[in-house]
Amino acid sequence: MGQEAIPWIMLAATFSAAGAAVFTWLTARATNKATIASNLINCLNAYTVLMRARTKAEEARSEKLCKDFYRELFDLHWTEFQIWRDGMIPDHVMNAWLAVRRRNYAKDALEFETATGQGATVTYQQVWNALKDAEYFEPTDPFVRFMDKAHSEAITDMKKLRKEFKRR
Repeated sequence: MGQEAIPWIMLAATFSAAGAAVFTWLTARATNKATIASNLINCLNAYTVLMRARTKAEEARSEKLCKDFYRELFDLHWTEFQIWRDGMIPDHVMNAWLAVRRRNYAKDALEFETATGQGATVTYQQVWNALKDAEYFEPTDPFVRFMDKAHSEAITDMKKLRKEFKRR
């Protein structure tokens, strides 16, 4: 091999490296999209299971089951928040979910029977506030501030919100 072959070998190596980089990028992108899809499916499956627990609580008219349902719902919301912070739930999906949380905070309630047979109600808002007061979630956990924002105001700028709650 002469001196003139070296530039061709270097050029071939450059193209090979560029091709490998593009392939790696495409693979990483496909893996990221698959992970996002998997996260969404897992969250929706967990939500479906929770809705069965809600139905059971409603049918049993049990205060404990009603409160347990809401607590488990907030546990799911905590998980969703962590995944969203990592960029594994798209902003538009989280925005839709936050709209439901605002509505639930304002209106959602479950009925149960007291020990004396009287009808009573427990609300999403009551359980959220009780969990906060009991420090069920660490008071410094950004999730608490995130949920308070979600409950109290219409969040319209998800990019700004993501920046505020991004992991440091």
